[in-house]
Amino acid sequence: MIIPSGLLLVVGAVVAQPVYPLASAPRAVPVVCSHRGRLNAGDMENSVSVIRHTFAAGIPMVEFDLVDSKDGHTFLLHDPTLDRTTNGTGVPANYSDDALSKVMQLDPTTRKPAEPISRFSDLVTFAQGSGLALMVDLKKVAPSEAVAQLKAKGVLTHAVLLTFDDATSEAAFKADPDVVVSVLVRSDEEVDRVVAEAAGHPLALYVPHGGAEELFHHARLTGKTIITDAMGDLDGRAEKDGGEAYKVYLKTHPADILVTDHAEMLKAALSGR
Repeated sequence: MIIPSGLLLVVGAVVAQPVYPLASAPRAVPVVCSHRGRLNAGDMENSVSVIRHTFAAGIPMVEFDLVDSKDGHTFLLHDPTLDRTTNGTGVPANYSDDALSKVMQLDPTTRKPAEPISRFSDLVTFAQGSGLALMVDLKKVAPSEAVAQLKAKGVLTHAVLLTFDDATSEAAFKADPDVVVSVLVRSDEEVDRVVAEAAGHPLALYVPHGGAEELFHHARLTGKTIITDAMGDLDGRAEKDGGEAYKVYLKTHPADILVTDHAEMLKAALSGR
C-alpha cells in the first residue's frame, strides 16, 4: 500500500494535498476526515460549497451521505427525511430530480434557505479536479451506483465506501474489485473474519472509537487501514482541552483516518499548533 509519488499529506498546509485511503498504512499521523464535509461543527452539512471550503482549509478527506431521488439520481443528505436540514419535507425518494433540485438547504444558525441541496455528481467533479479524498456513506444508495459515478470521473482511487452491515458490505465488495470497502469491526474475531472474507480485496477496518485498545492493536497487526471516529465523547473532550484529547487518545488507539466534527481543531492539534 504505497502512496503515489507526489501525493503526500502535508499536515498544516494551507491547501490540502491529495491523500488516498489505502496509502501508507500504518500512519504516524492520521488523515483528518471531516464528518459530513464540515470544517467546524456549526457549518452546513453535506454541502459541496462547504466541502470546497473545508478542502481549501487543508482537510484532505470528507465523509458525506448519499440518498436517491425518485428518478434515481444521487444527492447529499444525512437524514432519512428532508425536514431537519432543508426547507423540504418527507423522504427524498418522493421527489423528482427537478423538484429535489429546488429544495434549499438551511443555514444552521439562521434557519433560512442558503443554497440548493447538493448533487453527488458535483462533488465527484470537484474531487476529480482537486484530488479530494471521499468517504462515502451509502445510506440507501446501492454500492454499484456510487461506484459507477466514481469510475465515470476517474476518482475511484480517491474513495472508500463505508458499510455498517453484512448485506451492504457484500454488495460493496461485488461492486468493483478495486474499490476500497470499509467494514465495521467490533471484536478480534470480526477483524479476522472480515480480513479472511475480503480475500485480498482493498479493505479498511472501521473500529469504533469506543473500542478497546486491544482491538485497535489487533486490527493494526493486519496491516489494513484503520478508520475510527471522534464524534461525540472524544470531540467533546477535545473541545474542552483545546485538542489535547485527540493526541492522548491516538497514543493508545492507532488509526490511519480519524473522522471528526471538529476538522479544523483536529488538524491544528495534529500539526502541533
